[in-house]
Amino acid sequence: MKLGNNNNSIFSVLSNNSLQQLTTQVAETLATDVMGAKKIFSAADLWKVQRMRRARNTRRELVLG
Repeated sequence: MKLGNNNNSIFSVLSNNSLQQLTTQVAETLATDVMGAKKIFSAADLWKVQRMRRARNTRRELVLG
């Protein structure tokens, strides 16, 4: 079965009107000045978490060791 032959059969159950509605492009805009927007988790934040984890593990070893 060739791919080119059955492309139209996939959309044959859709009417032309519904196909037009599904493929219509909608123009959307993003609001970038929203108050309370969450900060993006950066590589520096990851490094900070890893550094804090290492320090916590070191203290745990000192207490338990």
